[in-house]
Amino acid sequence: MKYLLLLVLLMPVPCFAKHVYVDIPSADCVLDSVDRYSVYLQCPPDMQNDPAILKLDVEVEGTPKYLTLFYNGDEWKKHRVATFDLRTMDHITDLVKAAEKKTTLPTNTQQAVADRQAEVVYQRYQDPAYQEHLRLERVRVQKDVIQPIMADAGMFTTTIEEPEVVESLLAPNERIYVFVSSSMPLITLRNYAADIASRTRGEVVMVMRGMVGGFLLKGMKDTQKFVQKVIQYDPGCDGNKDTCPTLATGIQIDPELFVRYSVDRVPTTVFATGVSVKKGHETRTEGSTDGVDVDDYYLIAGDYSLLSNLEQIQQEAHSEGLGRMISALQ
Repeated sequence: MKYLLLLVLLMPVPCFAKHVYVDIPSADCVLDSVDRYSVYLQCPPDMQNDPAILKLDVEVEGTPKYLTLFYNGDEWKKHRVATFDLRTMDHITDLVKAAEKKTTLPTNTQQAVADRQAEVVYQRYQDPAYQEHLRLERVRVQKDVIQPIMADAGMFTTTIEEPEVVESLLAPNERIYVFVSSSMPLITLRNYAADIASRTRGEVVMVMRGMVGGFLLKGMKDTQKFVQKVIQYDPGCDGNKDTCPTLATGIQIDPELFVRYSVDRVPTTVFATGVSVKKGHETRTEGSTDGVDVDDYYLIAGDYSLLSNLEQIQQEAHSEGLGRMISALQ
C-alpha cells in the first residue's frame, strides 16, 4: 500500500491547456510562440500601433492571472487574463433558447393599434421621396461621420463627393447591381466605378461576395485597401500618406445578393424589378428571400461595359427607368 501511495505522489500532475484572448498591437501581428506565461508575437517592422482593441486567441498552460506579452523580441506589456471565455457564448445561447421555449408572453391588448401604426410607418418608408432622402442621408453620414473616424484611426484617408439633389433615374422598386470580385483586373473594376460615379446618380451599386483575405480585422483592412484602390481618382495616390479624392461609387459586401440572383461568375450585371421590402424587414439585406420580394430580374455575365450590359437587358425588360439610365450613360 505504501508503495502505491509513493507511486501516486511521484506521478506528474496534469496541466490543462486553456484558451485565452490577449491584446495585440496590430492586426498584422501573428503568434510566434508561448513559453509558459510569456507570449511572443511577430509584427511587421514598420507596424503602426492600431488604436482599436485587438485580440488574439492563444493557448496557455494552467490558469495564469497575468501574461507577459512580447513582440519582435521586446517586452510590450503585462496582460491580465480575462476570466470570461468567449466560447461560452454558444452555451449561453442554448440556455436562452431553452428558457424561451418555456416562456409564455401575455396577450398584447394594443396589438391592433401597433399594427396600424406599423402600416403608417411602412407606407412612409416605401415613399419615393423618403427613399431619396435616405439615400442622401447615407452619403452624408459616410462623409461627415464614418470617414473622419476611419481617417483618425489611419484606416481610410479619402474624400467623398457631395451628392447632387436630382431626380432618380430608376423607379423606386428597380435595382441595378454589378457583382464583382477582388480577383478581377483592377482596370476593369475602376472602369465600372468611374461609370457608376459619373453618370448613374448613385443608383448602381457594386457588390462583393465577401471581404478580401477572409474575415476579422485583417480582412477588414485588406478590404478597405482594395476598395480604396478601386474608387480613388488617382491610382498612384498613397492613402496612407495623402488625402486621396475618391469616386462616389457604392461598394457593398452582400453574399445573400449573390445567392438571390444566382450569380456564379464575375463581373455580372443584374437589373431587378418589383423589389419590395416586407413589413418588419426594413433593416434586412435586399438579398433576403424571406424579407424582400422581387418580381423579376435580368442578368448579363461577362467583361463588358455597363452601358453594353444594360442595353442588352433593356431589349427584354422594356423599362422606362432603365431607359433613362442608359441615356445617362451614353
